Amino acid sequence: MWDIEVLEIVKKNASLLDHVESFHYILQKLESVILSSDLPILEIGTNMGGSMKCFMEVLLKNGKNNWCFGVDPYGAIKYHNGSDIRETSIYDNLRYRNSMKLLHSFAADNNLNYCHNKCTSEEFMNHIFPILNTYDKGEVKKVDKFSFVFLDGSHDPVLVKKELEFFMNYIDEKGCIIVDDLKENEKRGVDGALASKNKPDQLPIFVDDKTQIHERYVVEYREIK
Repeated sequence: MWDIEVLEIVKKNASLLDHVESFHYILQKLESVILSSDLPILEIGTNMGGSMKCFMEVLLKNGKNNWCFGVDPYGAIKYHNGSDIRETSIYDNLRYRNSMKLLHSFAADNNLNYCHNKCTSEEFMNHIFPILNTYDKGEVKKVDKFSFVFLDGSHDPVLVKKELEFFMNYIDEKGCIIVDDLKENEKRGVDGALASKNKPDQLPIFVDDKTQIHERYVVEYREIK
């Protein structure tokens, strides 16, 4: 049974989302995670800001204030769409300014915390994450884990594998990672990352959610019974 409020969040933000199919499932997955965790949320690939705005609306719905971090270089740089590399892209700095206006104003109006990192995912993993802190109520806290990671940046299978392998090291045991817009080519990257983390002679540490969802892949810790 789908949450009516979650369906409404998707409906009113539909024009900001690449595709709305099954996005309510993603939001309910997020909701199940943040209800038991205050750890930050991370999105790779911000685009128009629709996904992150929905994530913040789910936080607001549940009276939560997990830090939200976005990563996207914009600037119309080369972009791998899963099948080839495009020399320029629609993700330019005008889109960056519009997205930041949307997300920062929504966060400010609702007393939420959003921080954007204008860089590639590799730059974030190598240089920013190691020194990433939150500053709140007089406290400095090192960010060493995330509750929810949404990967929707480059669709190069090599980079998808690298991102997934990296963030599997920093996801909370009750959290999850979602790889978005996953087609057969990118699936090779996901399969490679899972194989690198799971040992063939043992039960898998990380499993993929077998729920049929539209080009979206959920990776999480195996449920221990």
